[in-house]
Amino acid sequence: MSVAVAGSVQYSDPVMVAATVSPASVLGSSASGTVQFSIGALVLGSAPVVAGGSAEGAFILPKAPGSYTVSAVYTPANTDFAGSTGSTSLSVTPEDARVTYTGPMLALTPCASCSTASVPLSATVKDMTAVDAVADPFAGDIRNAVVTFKDRGTGTTLCAASVGLVSPVDTKTGTATCTWSSNLGVLDFRSVQVNTVVGNFYARDSAVDDQLVTVSRPMGRGSVLGGGYLRLGANSNGACAGASGSVNGFGFGVKSSPSVAGVALILVRSARSCTPGMTGPRTYLVVAPTTTFVVLAGSPVNRATFYAKASIWDVTDPAHPTSVDRNATLRIDTIDGGSAGAPDTLGITLWNTSGGLWFSSDWNGSQTVQDSLAAGNVIVR
Repeated sequence: MSVAVAGSVQYSDPVMVAATVSPASVLGSSASGTVQFSIGALVLGSAPVVAGGSAEGAFILPKAPGSYTVSAVYTPANTDFAGSTGSTSLSVTPEDARVTYTGPMLALTPCASCSTASVPLSATVKDMTAVDAVADPFAGDIRNAVVTFKDRGTGTTLCAASVGLVSPVDTKTGTATCTWSSNLGVLDFRSVQVNTVVGNFYARDSAVDDQLVTVSRPMGRGSVLGGGYLRLGANSNGACAGASGSVNGFGFGVKSSPSVAGVALILVRSARSCTPGMTGPRTYLVVAPTTTFVVLAGSPVNRATFYAKASIWDVTDPAHPTSVDRNATLRIDTIDGGSAGAPDTLGITLWNTSGGLWFSSDWNGSQTVQDSLAAGNVIVR
């Protein structure tokens, strides 16, 4: 008896298994009976033998990703046929998932002399059925997922967590949280591109989900800290304007005393491509390792503008980042709403090496205007 499966299958999805009894007829009598399919001790189910000696069925696979042997046992319905067995191999792959980072985007150490901050990273994880039940109507149990938070730049694991359910009656949506012990060493601040990876029975690892998290010591007067994102509208502009509705992540730390110093990271998700030979959409990481100029204003101080030299990297494929521009100019304007209850606002402008507008978070026809943060915080002192 021959056995076949329709290629590989994802965890929790049905697999089509078929067996063919041979010979299909003996002395004018057609094969009949049933074929039972199993993987080890797990019985998938049975199917009747029909004309031509075939038996097939679709069975849900609750097995973990891996390689398995599907066994088939034929039990004849009449004595003209002898029972027989057969087997074939089956590859089970992880189910698709979607993930949203929900942790803080700006975290402070307990004191100015403290170098370590305990940062609670968290995410919401969904089985694809919770996202699109038409495309994938076969849900698994999201508790079989594991979430790992990584530093996208270095690949270092920050922390990892199991997944618990949001509702005990819904196994498609869960949350995960763990604590990252971030050690600044001798630095005053740093921003990390946090990569949220879903593994085990599920799979998701995309730069689209990355968020920037800034960790800093509490700063004194003449400093600017920020971490979060803007939700871009239709007025983002420039050669690589952000896609409308996309998340424009930012993280920065700047101080003006005893001398101007600071770092900034910006994530731009564009429907266009500014990478030679590539088409959109693309994800870009803007890295500004040094700050060249900062202006603080307000009474009390709550407004800041700073400039920095920046490099632009295409990180659509995180494993193979591509340099786009190594001498761009970044400007960030921000207002700290503070304790008055007003929202924090931010505007981001980036010019390429030749001076052309590469990106503006919200362009009014003459300049970038500030928008309220969709998430995160800005501190100006």
